[in-house]
Amino acid sequence: MKIDVLINQHLKWKAQAESLFFESNCKTINPTIIGRDDCCDLGKWIYSPSSDSLSSNKTFQQLKQAHKEFHLYAGKILMECKTGDASCACSWLAQFHKSAEDVIELLRELKEEIE
Repeated sequence: MKIDVLINQHLKWKAQAESLFFESNCKTINPTIIGRDDCCDLGKWIYSPSSDSLSSNKTFQQLKQAHKEFHLYAGKILMECKTGDASCACSWLAQFHKSAEDVIELLRELKEEIE
């Protein structure tokens, strides 16, 4: 899969998640699913056989970890929103945004390394 496509898919997923965090319909979304790093398009690629050749690549390993953290924070934010604790949810936003930026940066680094 092309790295630029993965970047765009990640940005789209991030925007969709952000739109859910503080909306009343957030209560219908399962934080466990949002928190999983293997359900979105990028995660499916990371855990697919097509990325096996990158498993020993340091940048790919860092990407995998950053992506996992991104989903961890998304799940935490959604969980706090569901319980009505918006201030606690907001406290996780900085980490959510930082991990999202890390994912994009690592994807760009990976692109330079493999293309």
